[in-house]
Amino acid sequence: MNPLKRCVLKYEFYKVKYLNKGICMKKVLPLLLGALFLSGCASTTVSIPTSYKSKWVQPKNKKEDCLQLMEEYSDEPLVENKLNSLIWDGDCKDGKGVGLGKSILSSGAVDFYEIGFLHDGVSEQFAVHGQYGMSQIVLTKITRQNGRPQIAWHCLAELRGPSDPSIGNCWIENYETGSAKPDNSIRYFTSSAISMLKKYHRQNTPQESQVEHESQQVLSTGTGFFISNDGYVLTNSH
Repeated sequence: MNPLKRCVLKYEFYKVKYLNKGICMKKVLPLLLGALFLSGCASTTVSIPTSYKSKWVQPKNKKEDCLQLMEEYSDEPLVENKLNSLIWDGDCKDGKGVGLGKSILSSGAVDFYEIGFLHDGVSEQFAVHGQYGMSQIVLTKITRQNGRPQIAWHCLAELRGPSDPSIGNCWIENYETGSAKPDNSIRYFTSSAISMLKKYHRQNTPQESQVEHESQQVLSTGTGFFISNDGYVLTNSH
């Protein structure tokens, strides 16, 4: 089998594998192509969907209005019940998600996430895509035209720590031409994406000095305490 046909078949395999999870391709397509280029197709241009679909979704964990635009280029319809699994851990303003945060979508058995910056509910600048339980992530830079993503730069990376990725192969997706091709010359953008990732973890990880101070305050009461998996100090004082 010639290399081009083999890579096209691999792309179709990964597309079916991820689409069967029923997840919005905004979260999954970078992971799909990352798996493809990692599998020995690092010099092949592949076709990607050019049909744009979008829907405003309310995160299920927010009581106040906090809409987020879920969007994708896909030949498949948006899966409504999967979009309703959306969780957003960032802020809300004027009824839309804003600022730096993490979006999570679930397929039931598998959860996908995107760490990024929202402006009026729309993803801007950089993003980090991943799947819980996997060390591989995809760093992304988005360029929009007329409100829609037109060009996306992606680099596959291996996490050596919560915010310490080792950069691998990179590629460019052009939604106007419907093509994706490898291009490792774009790696320079990943320094900004990594800085965003580090900032997110700094904002969502209690500082050691803060935890120590809170622990001392709890200890002074003479009551028991422990730190939960989320990093919060819990006490049984009344």
